[in-house]
Amino acid sequence: MGQHFTLNDVGKRKDIALKEQARVINTQTGMSALGRLRSGETYNDQFFRAIAVFSCFDNMEARKLLFDLWINAPKAESGIFIDGRQNAENLEVYAVLPENIDRYRETLFDDSEVEDLPCNFRATTHTGFITSALMISIYTNYLTNRYLREPVRTIPFKTSFNIPLMLYEDII
Repeated sequence: MGQHFTLNDVGKRKDIALKEQARVINTQTGMSALGRLRSGETYNDQFFRAIAVFSCFDNMEARKLLFDLWINAPKAESGIFIDGRQNAENLEVYAVLPENIDRYRETLFDDSEVEDLPCNFRATTHTGFITSALMISIYTNYLTNRYLREPVRTIPFKTSFNIPLMLYEDII
Protein backbone atom coordinates (compact mmCIF):
# COMPACT_ATOMS: atom_id res chain seq x y z
CA MET A 1 0.00 0.00 0.00
CA GLY A 2 1.66 3.19 -1.18
CA GLN A 3 -0.52 5.70 0.63
CA HIS A 4 -1.82 6.20 4.14
CA PHE A 5 -5.41 5.07 3.65
CA THR A 6 -7.39 2.20 5.16
CA LEU A 7 -9.62 -0.44 3.59
CA ASN A 8 -12.59 1.74 4.59
CA ASP A 9 -11.25 4.40 2.21
CA VAL A 10 -11.31 2.13 -0.87
CA GLY A 11 -13.55 3.68 -3.51
CA LYS A 12 -13.45 7.17 -1.99
CA ARG A 13 -11.72 10.15 -3.53
CA LYS A 14 -8.39 10.78 -1.79
CA ASP A 15 -9.34 14.30 -0.74
CA ILE A 16 -12.56 13.10 0.91
CA ALA A 17 -10.79 10.21 2.70
CA LEU A 18 -8.13 12.62 3.98
CA LYS A 19 -10.77 15.08 5.18
CA GLU A 20 -12.52 12.26 7.08
CA GLN A 21 -9.21 11.18 8.67
CA ALA A 22 -8.52 14.77 9.75
CA ARG A 23 -11.98 14.95 11.36
CA VAL A 24 -11.24 11.78 13.37
CA ILE A 25 -8.15 13.52 14.79
CA ASN A 26 -9.83 16.90 15.30
CA THR A 27 -13.61 17.17 15.07
CA GLN A 28 -13.33 20.97 14.98
CA THR A 29 -11.29 21.11 11.78
CA GLY A 30 -12.48 23.61 9.21
CA MET A 31 -10.87 21.65 6.38
CA SER A 32 -12.52 21.63 2.98
CA ALA A 33 -11.65 19.22 0.21
CA LEU A 34 -11.57 19.89 -3.50
CA GLY A 35 -10.36 16.88 -5.44
CA ARG A 36 -10.55 18.15 -8.99
CA LEU A 37 -10.18 21.48 -10.65
CA ARG A 38 -11.10 21.97 -14.26
CA SER A 39 -10.66 25.02 -16.41
CA GLY A 40 -13.91 26.84 -17.09
CA GLU A 41 -15.77 25.46 -14.07
CA THR A 42 -16.97 27.67 -11.24
CA TYR A 43 -16.28 26.97 -7.58
CA ASN A 44 -17.80 28.06 -4.31
CA ASP A 45 -16.07 31.34 -3.38
CA GLN A 46 -16.31 30.46 0.33
CA PHE A 47 -13.79 27.66 -0.19
CA PHE A 48 -11.09 30.15 -1.13
CA ARG A 49 -11.63 32.48 1.83
CA ALA A 50 -9.45 30.26 4.03
CA ILE A 51 -6.37 31.59 5.83
CA ALA A 52 -4.34 28.86 4.16
CA VAL A 53 -4.74 26.84 0.98
CA PHE A 54 -2.72 23.65 0.54
CA SER A 55 -2.04 22.53 -3.02
CA CYS A 56 -1.38 18.80 -3.19
CA PHE A 57 -2.30 18.06 -6.79
CA ASP A 58 -0.40 15.66 -9.00
CA ASN A 59 -0.67 17.89 -12.05
CA MET A 60 0.28 21.45 -12.89
CA GLU A 61 -3.01 22.40 -14.55
CA ALA A 62 -4.96 21.91 -11.31
CA ARG A 63 -2.19 23.63 -9.32
CA LYS A 64 -2.37 26.69 -11.62
CA LEU A 65 -6.17 26.82 -11.42
CA LEU A 66 -6.15 26.59 -7.62
CA PHE A 67 -3.50 29.30 -7.40
CA ASP A 68 -5.47 31.62 -9.68
CA LEU A 69 -8.62 31.05 -7.63
CA TRP A 70 -6.67 31.76 -4.43
CA ILE A 71 -5.05 35.02 -5.59
CA ASN A 72 -8.47 36.34 -6.61
CA ALA A 73 -10.06 35.42 -3.27
CA PRO A 74 -10.46 37.97 -0.45
CA LYS A 75 -7.95 36.24 1.89
CA ALA A 76 -5.10 36.22 -0.62
CA GLU A 77 -3.87 39.60 0.61
CA SER A 78 -3.27 38.17 4.09
CA GLY A 79 -3.23 34.40 3.65
CA ILE A 80 -0.75 31.77 2.52
CA PHE A 81 -0.75 29.31 -0.38
CA ILE A 82 1.37 26.22 0.34
CA ASP A 83 2.24 24.01 -2.61
CA GLY A 84 3.83 20.58 -2.22
CA ARG A 85 5.43 18.87 -5.21
CA GLN A 86 7.24 15.55 -5.23
CA ASN A 87 8.45 12.49 -7.02
CA ALA A 88 9.80 9.27 -5.52
CA GLU A 89 12.97 10.81 -4.04
CA ASN A 90 12.72 14.61 -4.34
CA LEU A 91 10.34 17.19 -3.04
CA GLU A 92 9.69 20.91 -3.15
CA VAL A 93 7.39 22.98 -0.96
CA TYR A 94 6.54 26.56 -1.88
CA ALA A 95 5.16 29.06 0.64
CA VAL A 96 3.41 31.81 -1.28
CA LEU A 97 2.74 35.04 0.56
CA PRO A 98 1.38 38.23 -1.04
CA GLU A 99 4.90 39.57 -1.58
CA ASN A 100 6.05 36.56 -3.62
CA ILE A 101 3.04 35.84 -5.84
CA ASP A 102 4.92 36.78 -9.04
CA ARG A 103 7.96 34.77 -7.96
CA TYR A 104 5.79 31.68 -7.48
CA ARG A 105 4.07 32.17 -10.82
CA GLU A 106 7.51 31.71 -12.45
CA THR A 107 7.68 28.15 -11.04
CA LEU A 108 4.55 27.02 -12.88
CA PHE A 109 4.94 25.10 -16.12
CA ASP A 110 2.90 22.98 -18.50
CA ASP A 111 2.10 19.34 -17.69
CA SER A 112 3.63 18.33 -21.03
CA GLU A 113 7.05 19.23 -19.58
CA VAL A 114 6.80 16.52 -16.90
CA GLU A 115 8.58 13.27 -17.68
CA ASP A 116 6.17 10.33 -17.89
CA LEU A 117 7.33 7.85 -15.24
CA PRO A 118 5.84 4.68 -13.72
CA CYS A 119 3.67 5.42 -10.67
CA ASN A 120 6.25 4.23 -8.11
CA PHE A 121 8.76 6.76 -9.51
CA ARG A 122 6.32 9.66 -9.16
CA ALA A 123 5.64 9.42 -5.45
CA THR A 124 6.32 7.21 -2.46
CA THR A 125 4.76 7.16 0.99
CA HIS A 126 7.90 8.28 2.79
CA THR A 127 8.35 11.22 0.41
CA GLY A 128 4.70 12.13 0.95
CA PHE A 129 5.16 12.11 4.71
CA ILE A 130 8.22 14.37 4.49
CA THR A 131 6.39 16.71 2.11
CA SER A 132 3.34 16.97 4.35
CA ALA A 133 5.51 17.48 7.45
CA LEU A 134 7.29 20.40 5.77
CA MET A 135 3.98 21.88 4.63
CA ILE A 136 2.57 21.73 8.16
CA SER A 137 5.79 23.16 9.61
CA ILE A 138 5.57 26.13 7.25
CA TYR A 139 1.90 26.59 8.15
CA THR A 140 2.73 26.50 11.88
CA ASN A 141 5.43 29.14 11.37
CA TYR A 142 2.98 31.27 9.39
CA LEU A 143 0.35 31.03 12.15
CA THR A 144 2.93 31.88 14.81
CA ASN A 145 3.90 35.05 12.93
CA ARG A 146 0.28 35.92 12.18
CA TYR A 147 -0.89 35.67 15.77
CA LEU A 148 2.18 37.25 17.35
CA ARG A 149 1.96 40.00 14.72
CA GLU A 150 5.69 39.93 14.08
CA PRO A 151 8.00 37.76 11.94
CA VAL A 152 9.57 35.54 14.60
CA ARG A 153 9.51 32.33 12.53
CA THR A 154 11.15 31.98 9.12
CA ILE A 155 8.86 31.15 6.23
CA PRO A 156 11.04 30.10 3.30
CA PHE A 157 9.70 30.71 -0.19
CA LYS A 158 10.97 27.29 -1.31
CA THR A 159 12.12 24.25 0.60
CA SER A 160 13.58 21.31 -1.29
CA PHE A 161 14.90 17.93 -0.21
CA ASN A 162 16.70 15.19 -2.14
CA ILE A 163 16.33 11.98 -0.13
CA PRO A 164 19.23 9.87 -1.54
CA LEU A 165 21.70 12.74 -1.11
CA MET A 166 20.11 13.95 2.16
CA LEU A 167 20.36 17.43 0.66
CA TYR A 168 18.00 19.96 2.27
CA GLU A 169 17.76 23.56 1.11
CA ASP A 170 15.66 26.58 2.10
CA ILE A 171 15.37 29.57 -0.22
CA ILE A 172 14.09 32.65 1.53
